[in-house]
Amino acid sequence: TVDGQQRNSGVEFIIFGEPLPGFKPLGGFTVLDPVLTNTAGGLNNGKTAPGAARFQANLGFDWNTPFLKGFGISTRVIYTGQAYIDPANTQVAPAWTRVDLGARYTFERADGKPLTLRANAINVGNANYWMATNGFMTEGLPRTFMLSLTADF
Repeated sequence: TVDGQQRNSGVEFIIFGEPLPGFKPLGGFTVLDPVLTNTAGGLNNGKTAPGAARFQANLGFDWNTPFLKGFGISTRVIYTGQAYIDPANTQVAPAWTRVDLGARYTFERADGKPLTLRANAINVGNANYWMATNGFMTEGLPRTFMLSLTADF
């Protein structure tokens, strides 16, 4: 930025694949050290960069159920650690956790082309959380339900 640099160092671990037929996990975690350097007058050198959580973790899966052809369920848990809002590290957005759930059903129309009906619930626990970005805070989604239909032509 005009007011210095941000140096990020850390480690990220990701897992994905299909360890069992129809079961696909996806997740990981990040440990980050986001440090401000070369700030104006050195005022914020060594401080944690705003909007960057030191720890984040996500874990979810998608499962094509064996008991009903075309039916699948999914879930996701998202955790984001606290993050500073300002470069001086005087204001902090607290850590937050969110859980999402979903289901889908794919079937064929009379012409043999697939239709997929999806239902998703975002933030099923209706957690009240704020996300920090560089100098701003954004309110997280309240409990949200979505329904969609996808058709091939």
